[in-house]
Amino acid sequence: MKLGTQILNLLVIMSTIFAQFDWQDNGIPVRQGIHIEWQRTGDVGADGEMIFAWSDTRFGGRDIYIQKVDINGNNLWGSEGTAVVLAPGRQEDPILVSDGAGGAFVIWVDYRDEPEHGDIYGQHVLSDGSVAWGIEGIVLTNVEGKQVSPNMCSDGQGGAFVIWKDKTVSTVGHIYGTHLTSDVNDIIEAGVGVPLLSNDSDHTGVSIEVAGSGHAVMVWTDDRTIDDLNIYGQRIDSDMNTLWSTPEEGGIVICDASNNQEYAKVTYVSENTTVAVWEDKRNNEEAGDIYAQLLDINGIFQFEDNGLEICTNDAPQLKPRVKADAYGSYIVWEDARNGNSDIYSQKLLSSGVAWEDDGRVISQAFSTQDQPRLTTDGQGGVYYVWMDERFAPYPNTEIYMQHIDADGNVSFEADGQAICIADHKQFNPLVRNDGNGGAIAIWGDMRTGSIGMFAQHLHPQIGISLVEDGVELYFGIDGHAVSPKSLYMGNDNNLIYWEDNRLWDEDPDGYGLDQKILSYGQKVNSGYEQITEDNGIKLCDNPYQSDPKAEVLGENILLGFGYAFGDIVQYYQLLDENLFMQGGSEGTPVFESWTNQSSFELVHGDDGFVYYIFSDQRNYIDYDIYVQKFDSDGSPQWAEPALVASNFFIDDNVKTVEALPGGGCIITYNTESGGESSVMTIAMDSDGSILESWGSGVNLTDEDSDQFIEGSAITEDGIFVIWKDQRSGWADIYGQYINFSGELIGNTNGIPIAVDVNDQTSATITYNETTNEMLVCWEDFRSGADYDIYCKTVNISTLEVGEDIIISNDVGNQKTPNAFTSVDGTYMIAWEDSRLGIAFDIFYQEISNNSYAFENGGIVVCDADFNQFNPKIDLYSETDNSYMIYWDDMRSSGKEDLKNIYIQSVTLGGACTAMDVNGDGIINVLDIVLVVNIVLDNTDPTLEEACAADVNGDGVINVLDIVSIVNYIIS
Repeated sequence: MKLGTQILNLLVIMSTIFAQFDWQDNGIPVRQGIHIEWQRTGDVGADGEMIFAWSDTRFGGRDIYIQKVDINGNNLWGSEGTAVVLAPGRQEDPILVSDGAGGAFVIWVDYRDEPEHGDIYGQHVLSDGSVAWGIEGIVLTNVEGKQVSPNMCSDGQGGAFVIWKDKTVSTVGHIYGTHLTSDVNDIIEAGVGVPLLSNDSDHTGVSIEVAGSGHAVMVWTDDRTIDDLNIYGQRIDSDMNTLWSTPEEGGIVICDASNNQEYAKVTYVSENTTVAVWEDKRNNEEAGDIYAQLLDINGIFQFEDNGLEICTNDAPQLKPRVKADAYGSYIVWEDARNGNSDIYSQKLLSSGVAWEDDGRVISQAFSTQDQPRLTTDGQGGVYYVWMDERFAPYPNTEIYMQHIDADGNVSFEADGQAICIADHKQFNPLVRNDGNGGAIAIWGDMRTGSIGMFAQHLHPQIGISLVEDGVELYFGIDGHAVSPKSLYMGNDNNLIYWEDNRLWDEDPDGYGLDQKILSYGQKVNSGYEQITEDNGIKLCDNPYQSDPKAEVLGENILLGFGYAFGDIVQYYQLLDENLFMQGGSEGTPVFESWTNQSSFELVHGDDGFVYYIFSDQRNYIDYDIYVQKFDSDGSPQWAEPALVASNFFIDDNVKTVEALPGGGCIITYNTESGGESSVMTIAMDSDGSILESWGSGVNLTDEDSDQFIEGSAITEDGIFVIWKDQRSGWADIYGQYINFSGELIGNTNGIPIAVDVNDQTSATITYNETTNEMLVCWEDFRSGADYDIYCKTVNISTLEVGEDIIISNDVGNQKTPNAFTSVDGTYMIAWEDSRLGIAFDIFYQEISNNSYAFENGGIVVCDADFNQFNPKIDLYSETDNSYMIYWDDMRSSGKEDLKNIYIQSVTLGGACTAMDVNGDGIINVLDIVLVVNIVLDNTDPTLEEACAADVNGDGVINVLDIVSIVNYIIS
């Protein structure tokens, strides 16, 4: 007694939730796209290299990465770059500038603390690619509320200026900033920033650039004059003082000519001179011109007020950009004077323009050229790079470049040198000089359908110096992976498979605009948790595979899918047990009716054949149901599919299929006509003949209401079918039991399972052979406020429906349940759950011997960022009694939704002896000490330790379990 008291007195009352899952928290990826976001940020290194940064989701959430590439296309910071930041939440939109010593300063928008608004964080990456400020970076501003539009520039002294718009202080936001050096302690007002523009006008598109050692100049579009946008500017120093006005005054006017001026850009000319350019509509409200102004260190204009004309051609000129060196300033823009979007440029000296009036053409090839970027070559010349559609209609753009030397000579052929004309889309090119007269260009590339980043080196004397179409610097699969399904293959292996659109089609219609929809799969077995980057094996080369489904076929697997280019046609692909394609790699039509073949199902028959059941509109009037039978070699057994259900002017749409004992199958289907739907079932034998006792189909209920089948399960004596029923005006769940002779065992009106106010829908069914009962679960809106998860059992012997089993009626919505019966008769239920916030997470519960395994409405399977949905459960190891829960996962989402597939393992009845926590065969004080350490979070328990420590089996390891062990020892 004394020992127990001493230990209990040492305890801090706390608990550890033990989820009984085998793999890492929140699951492991079956398919995790890298989803690169390349937003064109880069700068020069120290020895002719280029440093660039991007964000990707290789570990699920979005983080920032950086790479340095030399003129030979070699990655210098590892094959996959180096992480700038790895942190919770998402980090995106990086911007970097060189630190002048071979490294870079990087900033980004960070959502770890404010998922809706975001903050601004920063990092210093050293010349060897290592990070100076810790892998989580440092906060520049985390003021509660929205900070947006970050930007940065070098300070000319090895540091950097950072600015952002803070929208917590006004509806339009004020501009704040800070200054970075290599010493993290020198950051001015870290976490808050210094107000630079605090007047009440909107400061749109703020451009910032170094303006002499320790100084920077900002220019922007300002709306302080009603209905008249103008260009303003401000100069700041490294102490974040504003030099041309107070922050409250909001800068000085650079141009306030009539009509709108906007899209301003600024760059360094010399220690005493800065050039600003903008798009100007003073001469034409509809079509902009290009103007520029030189400003000295005091903000005094060197050209006339409101700027110098750079291009005033009658056609629109758009989005000017500018770079400068000691030889002059180079301005580039998009120009519509030839009827398309072309690229024009002008060289500006202190005395005025140096090239042709209204600019020199850089490219006026057919179709559109746009989004130009430029860099000086360090020798009085300039490089241009742009996106070009001359040979590839939008959105499949290509990359071109041009160079003009110090004497004004064009270095390459008219309209530019092709840098990349690979298939499909190349985008967002960026160019920087290599310090020796050449330049490196980097762009995003979707030549396969997923995004990679490619580079090319260019020199005026030799042209491109790397391989044609560029060198791949980094690549990651992209696109969505959706609708995962699973197939237990036997021998402790499960196949999980899905639709995947990571690849482009090979230009089937001459435009290259179509993305492939392919089937990918992955075998899951013991040890799978060690394989987290395979992302699946391609199961078929057909470019348009819809709704794949698979069945075991002897030693092989039969994969069925709808060929979905135009009308859907049913195809099949044979795979061996290692998922290698057998025969042709694009599949074979089940039957070429040349009409739409919509819904379909597969079933492994009791005779060892696979039955392929599908709806076909071959009579051009309605859908009828046909069946084909395949042997273990994947050969069809009938010259034509057998017709099993046909109702004139009524669509018969397959919903579920079960194997009939001895061969053949039982098919459930909806019959739909005139907007009304009924639920039917029919059976056929192994020869393709309809069983006589089933007539032309058995109606599951004589009730005249809309019904939609939601599931079925087979027993030793018949099939139990559930459906959504509208007879009450709400959606309710009904069921029916039919024996193998086609007789309705339940009431002819159907068996009411979930009939309550409001809707009950999205039902799932599983059969428990141990108890000879069905478990039916559904999402329930009876509260009228949100959805909950309820279940009921149905005794197959008596068809008695049990009482409500509340799986979860917690706050928020609980939806889309999936129920599964384990080998030992335990019910396993997974569902979507929003109790923890706005997003849906995956929760889980077990029921055994009429008892819940976990209290409080289940336990979390995954609560990663964004939504997780559509959970499913299946067996993957009979030997270990192990099961997988898998789901569609949105943790990689950001600017757009991105879907991947994750999985978690749960093992039932794990081998452990209750209370023998250390597994030494003796229950004593050592076991108590280990549980105390688990409770205090000093020890991360193994699966076996946690199993033994959870003495009362409530899913929580806490003081109650310690008391139980103490009482056992004392007794």
